[in-house]
Amino acid sequence: MTTNLSERRSKPRFQLTIPVLIRWADESDQVQVGYCRNISLSGMLLFTNISRPLGAAAEIELILKEHAARRKTRILCHGTVARLHDQDLESPLEAFAIAGRVEESSALENWEAAIATGRF
Repeated sequence: MTTNLSERRSKPRFQLTIPVLIRWADESDQVQVGYCRNISLSGMLLFTNISRPLGAAAEIELILKEHAARRKTRILCHGTVARLHDQDLESPLEAFAIAGRVEESSALENWEAAIATGRF
């Protein structure tokens, strides 16, 4: 008998495609740009031009847009690469899952710097 991956997840996942900034623990001065395809309180699925090995530690930052009922919200995830996905032949991007702690934060300085330097 096989277990469906969604049955093993401890937290529900939400489909969300949004840009992210990634800081790898081994390269604290480097910021990688990618995007998130889904997110939960315990991790997210990311796509970037370069993947990292299983266990690589990272901090992922994303911004949820503001709307009438909510201000702009910064989300941080501190975690490690938990799963690598096979590369899609139609996409040059690498896919991997980050398992960790997802939390709300309020500072937007890193995004403002990324926008100012033309990375978005």
